Amino acid sequence: MSNNRFVGGIPPSISGCGNLEFLDFHSNALTRTVPDTLPKSLQLMDISDNRLTGQLSPSIGSLTELTKLNLWKNQFSGRIPAEILSCSKLELLDLGDNGFSGDIHKAFGQLPSLEI
Repeated sequence: MSNNRFVGGIPPSISGCGNLEFLDFHSNALTRTVPDTLPKSLQLMDISDNRLTGQLSPSIGSLTELTKLNLWKNQFSGRIPAEILSCSKLELLDLGDNGFSGDIHKAFGQLPSLEI
């Protein structure tokens, strides 16, 4: 669903897709925040290059199957939730070009699979 002109938010009803492994909404015009409930089966989530706002919810830590999380080029703000460290399978994490603030948790360097 990438490279379109979708507007509005990521529909919360997507949490009902219990077997969804890849969620790719990059390069649209999505706004609002990331829903608190996303399918636990997600392995890749690319919502980069949108206009998503607000703080990243601590519920991101429940996505323990994630290997790739790309939030680049949005308008997120606040702290990066420490719960993201529960995503121990993360190989790629891109939080660039947002408005995150505060300290970077030192445990990020201990994510065992993190490569990029």
